[in-house]
Amino acid sequence: MLKLRTRRAAAMAAATLTLAGGAMFAAAGTASATIGCTGGSGCNNQTTIYFNDTFYPNSNTPSTMEWHSPTITLKMQTDGNLVLYCVADGSAVWATGTNLSWSQQSSNYRKVQFQRNGNMTIWNFNESTGSQTPAWNTNTPNAYEAIVQVDGNFVIYDGSGNALWSSGTYHRCGGTAGYWG
Repeated sequence: MLKLRTRRAAAMAAATLTLAGGAMFAAAGTASATIGCTGGSGCNNQTTIYFNDTFYPNSNTPSTMEWHSPTITLKMQTDGNLVLYCVADGSAVWATGTNLSWSQQSSNYRKVQFQRNGNMTIWNFNESTGSQTPAWNTNTPNAYEAIVQVDGNFVIYDGSGNALWSSGTYHRCGGTAGYWG
């Protein structure tokens, strides 16, 4: 689903400062600023993912799943790693680090789930034992939606539009400089 969000650019600056301490990989920070999108028509092309317990990909075989904005692509890869790529040059700017080794892929596969409780979780499924265990999560109770934003950031929001978690990749990709939150 696509959704246009309009909020103050000053809120994005505050959230960016708060999130600046987040690591490039899984452990990004938290923020309490309200964020939207200003800066142009690219705001109309952000992807919003709602927390409704859906697994991606939705099959039991390794496959990819992608979510897009005009400047970044969030991709659940067949190796189990969730990665954020710049559209301009294809470079990876953030990843969960949950990729399985080649030998692990023979009996395991991973899926990302946007749970109703607000947590975004990558699950490991073991075909030999039938077990399902979490490999990584955002620890974001009360999350409502996640947005692959045109400013280069992947952000999880609560129902009031407050940022709960971010990939910390604001303006890391080419073509994002004109966009704010």
